[in-house]
Amino acid sequence: MKKFLLILLLGILIGALGWRYYQRVYEPTFAQRTQEVAAGAKQQATASAKGVGEYMGDAGIIALIKGKYVMEPGFSVLAIGVECTNGQVLLTGSAASPKLVTRAVEIAQQTKGVTGVTSKLTVKE
Repeated sequence: MKKFLLILLLGILIGALGWRYYQRVYEPTFAQRTQEVAAGAKQQATASAKGVGEYMGDAGIIALIKGKYVMEPGFSVLAIGVECTNGQVLLTGSAASPKLVTRAVEIAQQTKGVTGVTSKLTVKE
């Protein structure tokens, strides 16, 4: 009888340990499920942020170029239009002299993030 009880207790112990292992491996806890959901949300947020970052990159390039034009003597910031798409800059409008047109293009080309510049600037008469 003692042997039977010992084997029964040993079986219960092994069963309890097996159940605990099963629960840990195959039935994730609330905390584990929360971590998985948070990881997925972080991955989606990162992907979205990259898209926004690219868009903000073009806006940032425009702001940098316009800011440089403000600091440059002889420029009329309102007379020069700046557009940017994927690092490609388009300059439109007019400047007071051919020298200023050339300088406007140089400033745009030297701006970080710019991959190309197209100038449709004209000289005011």
